[in-house]
Amino acid sequence: MTQTPTKRLTPDLTDSGTNITLQVTKRDGRVVEFEPARIQRAIEAAFVAEYADKTNAPLSDAQRTHIDNITKMVIAACSDQDRSGAVLEVEGVQDLVEEKLMRSGEFSVARRYIVYRQERNRARVLRMESVKQAADITVNKPDGTTEPLNTHLVKRRIYEACHGLPQCKPNELLQELYANLYNGITTTELEKAMVMVTRQHIETEPAYNKVATRLVLNIVYRQALGEVPAKQDHDAIYRVKFEEALKAGVEAELLNPELLTYDMAKLVAALKPERDETFTYLGAQTVYDRYLIHISKRRIETPQFFFMRVAMAWRCVKTRPSARPTRSSSTNCCPPSASSARRRRSLTPAHATPSSPRATSPRSTTTWATSSSASATTPRSRSGPEAWATTGPASARPAATSRGPTANRRASSPSSRSSTTPPSP
Repeated sequence: MTQTPTKRLTPDLTDSGTNITLQVTKRDGRVVEFEPARIQRAIEAAFVAEYADKTNAPLSDAQRTHIDNITKMVIAACSDQDRSGAVLEVEGVQDLVEEKLMRSGEFSVARRYIVYRQERNRARVLRMESVKQAADITVNKPDGTTEPLNTHLVKRRIYEACHGLPQCKPNELLQELYANLYNGITTTELEKAMVMVTRQHIETEPAYNKVATRLVLNIVYRQALGEVPAKQDHDAIYRVKFEEALKAGVEAELLNPELLTYDMAKLVAALKPERDETFTYLGAQTVYDRYLIHISKRRIETPQFFFMRVAMAWRCVKTRPSARPTRSSSTNCCPPSASSARRRRSLTPAHATPSSPRATSPRSTTTWATSSSASATTPRSRSGPEAWATTGPASARPAATSRGPTANRRASSPSSRSSTTPPSP
């Protein structure tokens, strides 16, 4: 049996017999318009904490009607106070809510509301203290200068990362962040601190995974794009910086100059900047740490720049037969996509050990020792886009020779002299 949803009414000032538009003075001195809906939500939250949370059932129609009546009583009292010339303040409004709850006989609900006020006040004091302490912190910039911590910018970054995620609490993140900062922190360390504070909440609330991802992407954008673009400018700046990133990589002799011969207008139009946020935190952090090209520890690529660069390299391999991998190319090199279009060789993974599946295959450990020793002293040849990125096709380079004590023993053994076919690697 499905329960018919109850229509929730928001009290209006006209219901309390007045058309006066009230204004409230907040704690920081600002004067804002009085919002009856906020009074109703606070009273309803106290009712839910007292009744619904215990029985695990929604509030009844009678309870909701009671909430509306108490709200109207509070609004009427606020109107009377305003007509008397008294200043209507936030604390005064909350005192009226407590009074009307007790006058209506809802003492347990009033107690819940009082506890809620105390918790909010305590959190507010801690937040103000942490912000005050953070304002005294100095940050070391990359150029060697120092400046006071920009608490407004930090707050904006955290709130933007939590946008659209009501499960996340940016105020808690800010309070934890300020508690972990120290005088003389660098800009890079500050950005990492934001990520680390957020990452701790992922186990308890998965929505923080998206927050951490956005904060990692902010680090990427600041390095690759020169800034963290505003939402309305993000797409345009993202596309403009693509060709600049390729030119910077070529000038630093990290990328093949042939990348600049492509039709940049078509490539830029094909970029999908919004796909960066499809990463999880772990994926975004891995791409940043291991795959994006950097110059002096500064990344010059974004995730979409990286994927486009890989596609460009594979396209060039497909159209140039001389750059295609040869049959004798080593299979122990890094995945081709990790170094596509790069002019420098990349480190290879560690060779197989006796405990690895390769060493425990039907072939004997002697075969493993022979092949791994020979391959350890043999220059690696790359395949796919990596072979295209080197100076000249693989067939034009001199053949590598095997050296090492194991290889010499194999060459001097009778079995190796009697056979013209070398053992398989």
